[in-house]
Order: sequence, then C-alpha cells, then structure tokens
Amino acid sequence: MGLDSIRTAPTRLGALLVAVLLLSAVASPLHASQEGSAATDTAAELYREGAREAAADAWRARLDARVDGPHERARLAYNLGVAAHAEGDPLLAAAWFEAALRLDPGHADALHNLEIARADAGAAPRSSGDITSAALALLRRVEPAHADWLALAGALLVLATGLAWSLRGGGGMRTAFVAAVLFQPVAWAPLVRHAVTSGGDPVMIVAEGKGARVRASPDASAETLTRLAPGVVTERVEEYRGWTKVVARGEERWVEPGAAFPLSR
Repeated sequence: MGLDSIRTAPTRLGALLVAVLLLSAVASPLHASQEGSAATDTAAELYREGAREAAADAWRARLDARVDGPHERARLAYNLGVAAHAEGDPLLAAAWFEAALRLDPGHADALHNLEIARADAGAAPRSSGDITSAALALLRRVEPAHADWLALAGALLVLATGLAWSLRGGGGMRTAFVAAVLFQPVAWAPLVRHAVTSGGDPVMIVAEGKGARVRASPDASAETLTRLAPGVVTERVEEYRGWTKVVARGEERWVEPGAAFPLSR
C-alpha cells in the first residue's frame, strides 16, 4: 500500500460513511412505495367517497392483521390518524401519528401532523425544542436497520484511521484517529437507543380534559392518586378487565378503560 493511499484512507472512509447515511435517508420512502397497498387504496377510495367509517375499519383491520411490512403499516396508522382528525378527535389522531412514527421514524407527514394534532388537542408538544429534545428527535428518526449500518460505519472508521496511523504515523493520522473515536457516541447512539426501547410496550394517554385518573387498583371507587395528562407516553405493564396498568411517575398504577392507546402496531 502506497503512502498516498494510506494518507487518503480516512477521507475515503468518511465519504463512504456519508454515502451510507444518504442511502439510508432515501431507502425508507422508496421501500414504502413498493409494498403492497391494494387494500389501503380501496379503503382510500371509500374515504374519498365519504364512507369514512368503512375506510377506517378497513385500514384498522389490515393493520391488525400484521401482514404488511413496517412502512405499509405506518401508512395505515397515518391514514387512521388523518381520519380521526377529520372526525374531530385530534388526541386520537395524535396517537395514530405517534404509532406511525414508531413504525417508520422517517415519516415526515406523520411527524408534521402529530404536532398539529397535539396542539389542537391541547397536549404538550412532542418536542420541547431544547437541545436534548432535538437530539432525541434525531435518534428516533433513525430506523433500526440503518442504526446497524451507522454503528458498523463508525467501527470501520476507527479501524481504518487506526491502521493508517500505525502505518503512516504523524500528527495528521493521530488527529483523524482521535476524531473517529470521538465520533463513536454519535455512530452508536441510535443502535443503543433502539436496543433499550425495543422491549417496551408504549401507550399514549388519550383521556381528554384533565387526563387519565391514576388509581392504586383497577376499581372506579379507588382513590385517585394523580393524573396523567393527555398525550403523555408511558409504558403498559398489563391489562385487567379493560383497565391498564401503566408506569406513572416511576410506579405501576392503573388507569381506566380506554385511557391508554397502545402504540405498538
């Protein structure tokens, strides 16, 4: 290997990393457009003809069947969100848009309409606008498969720059290697996030007004301990006769039937 090849290795690998990220960004919508959509197209025709309830039933049945890939299921959830918003239920619409984003984090329309629906429902924004929220929003937009590629690219970047530094030496190669090491938290963060959150069972509180009453037991006569505001996303623990046990302020408590909307679709 010549010195010129060694010297340009980090630059070439950096270009490869950029290419991988760009391909990841465009792969999602292309994949979504190629999945089977005959059933949803039929339901969409019903919706345009004014048969909104029948269209929503068809979309929901198709989604519950789980016969499609994640991008097509995201499209179904998004359609249900649009239908719910049109029927005057922005909180339910927000839950469907959130479900769509968990299936397809890059669904720009779902993200845009989610914030509109939350605002119309009087719920807090999904993102507070600070740096931490912005970083988490970026992490959510990276799909699991793309997170794998990003982590692999980061590891290869360290390997290539480390090899180049050991063979070539010099301050430039050392700087490139240090930069590659410092890049690792960025490269691995989406994969770590998906690993941490993949086992959960998220739900959104869709009780309007002051939100869902939180009780110590699944009993309408039990004392209300606190409330979970509309639009809050938390974890479901179990179900009992329609009641849902959720994590409320670090403790497992119960909310009334219909208050928690499951986001895993």
